[in-house]
Amino acid sequence: MSNNAKFVVLVLVLIFATNFICSPETEEADLAVDQSEEQAIAAEPEESPVVETDPCSDLLAAHPAQLEHITSLLGPEGRVGQAGLRAESGWRIKSKSHGNAWYVGAWITGAAERQFGVWLVSQDPTSPGMTNSVSLAAERLSPVIPKGRSTRYDTSPDDEESLQLERCAVAP
Repeated sequence: MSNNAKFVVLVLVLIFATNFICSPETEEADLAVDQSEEQAIAAEPEESPVVETDPCSDLLAAHPAQLEHITSLLGPEGRVGQAGLRAESGWRIKSKSHGNAWYVGAWITGAAERQFGVWLVSQDPTSPGMTNSVSLAAERLSPVIPKGRSTRYDTSPDDEESLQLERCAVAP
């Protein structure tokens, strides 16, 4: 077979292959495959990790000594049992801004009262120290102690820890 014949055969093979590869039926089949793959991909749910965090997971039960300490500061004169008010149950969370201190949220009951207040209590939970009222309810229920917003601690009812305690407060 001469070189010219080989060249003609090669050209015919290329023409045939080009027509087959680029034929309308092949393009339609390829398009149908592409569309079905896209639909399958679109139908698959996105795999994104669902992270559900419990906003109350950082809270610990208030230590009984903290509740007794808060009870001792309730009422107009801050004496134990004053006006029959008691801190009955509550939670605590370590302060992020104030070294050795805890935000303590407690349910105050007695004398037709049932309110949730938040205080900043320094020291170890087993032996509470200096205390400041943080929430407006705490300011009203324990007027003899300093308001945190007017001390060097500069606390606020809008502090992250205070808001977390308020959100997670569940009546005993």
